[in-house]
Amino acid sequence: MVYMRIDRNKFWGWVVVSLLVGLLVGLGVMFIVRGSSAATVTTLEKQVATLSAQSKEASDTIAAMQASLASAEASITDLTAKNSQLTSDLATAKAAAKKTTVAAGSLTITSRSVSPQSVEASHTLVLTVKVTGHPDKVRMQILGTGSVSSYDQTYYLSKVSTSGNTETWRRSIKAPAKKGVYRYYAGAFIGTKKVTMPGVSAWTFQVK
Repeated sequence: MVYMRIDRNKFWGWVVVSLLVGLLVGLGVMFIVRGSSAATVTTLEKQVATLSAQSKEASDTIAAMQASLASAEASITDLTAKNSQLTSDLATAKAAAKKTTVAAGSLTITSRSVSPQSVEASHTLVLTVKVTGHPDKVRMQILGTGSVSSYDQTYYLSKVSTSGNTETWRRSIKAPAKKGVYRYYAGAFIGTKKVTMPGVSAWTFQVK
């Protein structure tokens, strides 16, 4: 076999060069790996930040939905309570209307009068209405005719006596200031139910 002989100085030169080359390669690989790791860490940090933001947004959305649900439940409860109250009020109103109708059915105006039948202008008139039953209020309306047709006044009377089931309601007023013929009408009320005295709409008195 033939061996190559290398000069001793060249041999150590090759060794040094080989070490330097190996060191440079190692450092290069290390920097490349570290750079790649740093980039990976940065990417992971960004992903974590994004996930955190999305998680917070999801939490806010869930909180908003829970608040809306609570509000809806409160509204339903309120509406249920209002519906129950309206149902109760309707039942009470129906009962009151039925009671009023029954009571009004037994209410009758038996007489009405204006005294005197002929009166001086602006002098005293006495209005009287007799009612069978127990009204809440009684009134008399006075309407002018002919030249005094624009006259229209309504007066509420006061109960002055009761005899059995018959009540007398009365009021003193000042007669109209203009001469003419006037009609008068009586009405009695229980609640909103009104009864009148039929067949006597032509009753009149005169101001002279």
